[in-house]
Amino acid sequence: HFNAIDYNADLDQIVVSSRHHNEIYIIDHSTTTEESAGHTGGNSGMGGDFLYRWGNPQVYDRGNNADQLLDSQHGVNWIPEGFPGAGNLILYNNNYTNNSSAVFEIVTPLTESGNYTIETGQPYGPDDPVWMHSGGFHSNVQSGAFRLPNGNTLITDADDGRMFEVTNNGDTVWDFVYPGNNVMVARAQKYDPEYINGTIDFPEYTVGDIDFDGSFGLTDLCYIVDMMTDYGYGPTPPADINGDGIVNISDIVSFIQLIMQY
Repeated sequence: HFNAIDYNADLDQIVVSSRHHNEIYIIDHSTTTEESAGHTGGNSGMGGDFLYRWGNPQVYDRGNNADQLLDSQHGVNWIPEGFPGAGNLILYNNNYTNNSSAVFEIVTPLTESGNYTIETGQPYGPDDPVWMHSGGFHSNVQSGAFRLPNGNTLITDADDGRMFEVTNNGDTVWDFVYPGNNVMVARAQKYDPEYINGTIDFPEYTVGDIDFDGSFGLTDLCYIVDMMTDYGYGPTPPADINGDGIVNISDIVSFIQLIMQY
């Protein structure tokens, strides 16, 4: 089945991931419905044909088991413009080896015309990822990886409910495991601090409902304490209970008064 999709507006192309074929595919988004059912048309001139495929060349008779690089991968996406590695693809390779996952960054053989080169009798390149990170994490399902503006990579290990950030050298600079039993985190992304601080439009919210679960409870109170002590979270508008523009001990008092009304 397909388990991930991403759109590149500059190329007007879509990349998708097939877990069971152990491949990723790029297709032309510019085609009409009629063109996508054939082999001509669109910016690529290839209609609905694959513009590019990678991960398991034996599927299209360009290799064997030894050439397979992906196994049950998830979360493929283009690295955004302005980020280190911009234009490359990044993904979570679930079963890189037995009991070990890896994150791959690959440079596609993209031409100036927006198509992809392939040599006669050979699979699509590259032969190997330009960057990878592995060791100490494994998830058989879901998971993902996203490049960050500073060049670090945010990785989600779904089976373990773990999210962690690594540098280009592979050093872990942040690591968090969601608490609880039988917890799975499918895929996480990191928001710009200005989003949380309210400079960027904040989602509609109810004052006091800090975890957005529709009720007031102990978790909300814990978030206020964390924000007040600068432990893991910056202050958010729902935590400013008394509306004075800051999150401090007064908001804890106001929150307790708030829940006592219910």
